[in-house]
Amino acid sequence: MPVIRIDNNAHEILKEVRDKLKKKGINATFSDAVRWLYESAKDD
Repeated sequence: MPVIRIDNNAHEILKEVRDKLKKKGINATFSDAVRWLYESAKDD
């Protein structure tokens, strides 16, 4: 389960998620990043 960091800069968090997905070979949009965060949070 990935750690989801919470702070006041949501845009920076989404950029971090996009970078993580890009390293996995996924060219994600910001919508994809939000979806990934949502799905990751459901796995608890």
